Amino acid sequence: MLVILLLCLWIQDAPSASGMGGGKLQALPQTGKALQIGISGHPLSAAAYNANASTIQGVSYDTQIGMLKEMGMRVYRMDVYTNATGRSRNHDLFLSMLTKCREQGITVLPMIYDRCRYEGSPEEAYREGFAQMAGFASLYGAYLTYFELGNEMELFDKLRKGGDGQWERNYDMQRVSVAAKYIKGMEEGLKSVMPEAQSMVNTAGFFPLFWMDTMFAEAPSINICAWHVYPEMPPLYLSRYGIGNIHEFLYSRYQRPIWYTETNSRARKELTPEENEARSSRWTRTFREACMADPNVEAVIYHELLDNPERGGLASRNFEEEHFGFVKFNGYPGKEDPVAYRAWVSRPDRYQDWSYRMAARDLIETRKRVSENRN
Repeated sequence: MLVILLLCLWIQDAPSASGMGGGKLQALPQTGKALQIGISGHPLSAAAYNANASTIQGVSYDTQIGMLKEMGMRVYRMDVYTNATGRSRNHDLFLSMLTKCREQGITVLPMIYDRCRYEGSPEEAYREGFAQMAGFASLYGAYLTYFELGNEMELFDKLRKGGDGQWERNYDMQRVSVAAKYIKGMEEGLKSVMPEAQSMVNTAGFFPLFWMDTMFAEAPSINICAWHVYPEMPPLYLSRYGIGNIHEFLYSRYQRPIWYTETNSRARKELTPEENEARSSRWTRTFREACMADPNVEAVIYHELLDNPERGGLASRNFEEEHFGFVKFNGYPGKEDPVAYRAWVSRPDRYQDWSYRMAARDLIETRKRVSENRN
């Protein structure tokens, strides 16, 4: 029933499409672990997340962790930029967040950006990836169990040159050869310091199977298949490839536990704030329920904790990032009126007036019901 419900939701929110049918997937062994729920954020890089506390007072780290706990979340995914030796650009802030999360029982999932130089050779890429992650593990490994190596490299590193990403012909193979060695270096550098670390790699989520295949072939000790999925994608999985259950497909192909390290419903300009909140709440709830029904899915990480209203400024507006959060900032006027936006940005207290969106309130109510049932 959950899979049927989820499929109906995907089709309802998706543009109409037609395509090939598909066959059944064989039954597979299950990992059997309980589903972990978490959310991503930018506490080391974004003003709203207090990354610039000396000049702009954002939402404090303690408050962010409190938000996760109130929603019943156990994982905080955060992007980490490092230097060549694996040291975070915001080393002190990262240590502060790691310490606070550990004290409150929150697992930190660092998403470590790659530093791949495509003008270099594959051999150089391997050495540099190894050094980055060996250094990172040495500095921060005592606080961590899980590590996400890179982020949507086929997109951000321009590995894919066209198509949906299934085939070698969709890629710039010179860049792929360098990137694959970098990932291998990251994985082996991590495991040289922390052999029991749980590593994962991700993709932008539509259908970059060739790149995911390449990473696992190059570094078969990677533990987890991470995937990014948004509501517009599953209808295309079905109509183009006959895949009605992406969980079963990924586990069948990669034989690894699945972590969805980004998912949410993107806000649309043509909808009202209430309509966007309802879409996000419906998607996140139904997707979570479908994942709970599949023991091979170990984690769902939503994107993201807070709205990121200053991203891009007025010159490069990003409506989705301005309204992606489970938490919104009351009084934020948007960027259609530049005068109102500048006035809001000039307020020193602009990040202290916040409230939960519907998706967050749904999680809070769920946590309360579970707690009441246990008592």
